[in-house]
Amino acid sequence: MTGFEAPKSWDPINRSGINGLLADNTVNPTQLMEYFRANSFVREQMDLFVVRHHPLTLETHTKMVLIQFKKYFSQVKFSFPFSHNLFIVTLILHDLGKPKAILDGDKALQHKYTVPVLENFLEAMDFTPQEIRVSTGLIGGDPIGEFLKKNQTDPNIPAGKIKKMSQKSGMDLKIFWEILLVYYQVDASAYTEDAGWRPALDHLFCFDPENRRMDLNQSIMDKVEKIKIEVFD
Repeated sequence: MTGFEAPKSWDPINRSGINGLLADNTVNPTQLMEYFRANSFVREQMDLFVVRHHPLTLETHTKMVLIQFKKYFSQVKFSFPFSHNLFIVTLILHDLGKPKAILDGDKALQHKYTVPVLENFLEAMDFTPQEIRVSTGLIGGDPIGEFLKKNQTDPNIPAGKIKKMSQKSGMDLKIFWEILLVYYQVDASAYTEDAGWRPALDHLFCFDPENRRMDLNQSIMDKVEKIKIEVFD
């Protein structure tokens, strides 16, 4: 028991409703959030804050994550068992336990809180056990972000975590690494002016919205490359 439990019902959210929305190429992040907010548990979490001492709600952050994905990575081809639809659902719920972790005074608990609730949701929506493993495996930690934010110097630390996350997901390590990089970039870049927020993590990125291209800043890419070398060592 974590003190953060899945609701008894995810109604009115259902798999056919999700598939119908995501089959529409014109659907936007606001429409997606409105659909998921129809569930009272999701709505309650989405209205809470995800940054200490700043009025940024989980809903606003999640919208920005979806905006960044649609702007820069919507053409990414996912390898089985991941899919475009599963990735979108994962993004929508990736921080569901973060507000509770902040309220409990320890943001580090966010993954511990989120993973079992996401697992419960995906089971209720009839995603396969393999799909559930890759989704929960992806959001089970933030090794790249921690390495960069905490100015860690040993790339073996995040590399080891990434290998464990990949094993839990059941995915090929190379494919997992590629998806993890996309996930990290859309999540972290939501804390930028480019996404519509205030300047925060802008120094990590180079944005070219006209050409639908986002890259890590060269100095950041160099650090990420060190992690990659250890991941595949």
